[in-house]
Amino acid sequence: MLNTIFFIALRQLSGRKRQTVLTILGISIGSMVLLVTLGIAAGLGVMVSEKLIEVSAQITIKGEKVQSANAIDLLKTDTSDKSIDALSVKSVPRQRIEIRPYLQVLDNVDRIPLIDDASPFVIARTIAQRGTLSRPMETRGIIPKREAGIGSFVNFLKGGTIEQLSASSDAIILGEGIARRINAHLGDIIQVISSSGAIFNLKIVAFYRSGLASVDDNRAFVNLRIAQTMEGMPINSVSGIGIHTKDLERLNEVKEAIMSRTAYKAETWEEINANLISFSRTQRFTTFILSVFTFIVAGFGISTVLVTIVLQKRRDIAVMKSFGFSRTSISRIFILEGVMLGIIGTIVGIILGYYAASAVRAIRFEPNQAGLIRNDRINVILSASSYILVISFSVVMAIVASIAPARRASKLKPVDILRGQI
Repeated sequence: MLNTIFFIALRQLSGRKRQTVLTILGISIGSMVLLVTLGIAAGLGVMVSEKLIEVSAQITIKGEKVQSANAIDLLKTDTSDKSIDALSVKSVPRQRIEIRPYLQVLDNVDRIPLIDDASPFVIARTIAQRGTLSRPMETRGIIPKREAGIGSFVNFLKGGTIEQLSASSDAIILGEGIARRINAHLGDIIQVISSSGAIFNLKIVAFYRSGLASVDDNRAFVNLRIAQTMEGMPINSVSGIGIHTKDLERLNEVKEAIMSRTAYKAETWEEINANLISFSRTQRFTTFILSVFTFIVAGFGISTVLVTIVLQKRRDIAVMKSFGFSRTSISRIFILEGVMLGIIGTIVGIILGYYAASAVRAIRFEPNQAGLIRNDRINVILSASSYILVISFSVVMAIVASIAPARRASKLKPVDILRGQI
């Protein structure tokens, strides 16, 4: 019986070659678009995460003090004769958010086995000025040797080296976006104005280009002591400490260890960049939803073809019923036709999607200066889950699109059809 149903379904589809081919083409395009969209969305997510990890410390110790009963101890509270362990963490008001004395904190942090590097920094809100052009920026004071172990700082330097920053007290590494806006070039002397109005004449020894617009357009780097002077901070104080770990999967464990040892608040790169990550996910989801509509249109194509077959094959359906085909068998014929259209269209679409993704990867273009990430290519990642999702969605859509025509065909009455009443 199954062989008969399959033969009839195939025969009916082959009898309407033009509509069948057009429907398969529509499903193929939908599958291709959905697969490429999933690949681009996955690539964008990976790119954003990689960029954030490269430009940010994996964990940042902030100047916000936290307090526990014994800095690292657990508080025991008796409730209904049961001892409950809880870590008591309370914010301690401070006039300035800073870590002091930071060398002692560094020493405690360096003792944690899972930590590779730790780099103290000072954040100063400043204005970069060259001639009549100016730009607000975040000037970050660092210890160059320690900062080299955090993220990919050294790899992002253009036109100079980190050693040049170490060698001169009046040197500055300027974000490429800032340099573009104030028309500054390598070797230029620019004025950096602190929040207190103090002016520092600094020489550009390198540019910083990470590809992340929010960093390249707003950040500059100087030696730690210069930034401390800009902010009026004592020599033993810093704004925070960046941490690089040996195991990215154990960040929360390391974060808790840091807070226990230092009594300062610590946050992972995901917590610090939560808004940016959320925006990226929302953007990817929106793109996915739009591409799904292409598939839904293809589903209407399947339904249209099957309805047309039902209308044109009414007498054939009547004959089949008169020969003993049940309503269930008639329904299976049309559902099988829809599934066949879906599977063939999906296979063709996946093949087209693979080559389309490869073509998209090969495209090179001028980075968009207004974009979130400045890159000269589109990152496309096709994972096994993407293929499975496209195939599953296609089959489900084909079945759903086939239900209405199949039910219509199964309800036709042979007597009415043969008498010409339908």
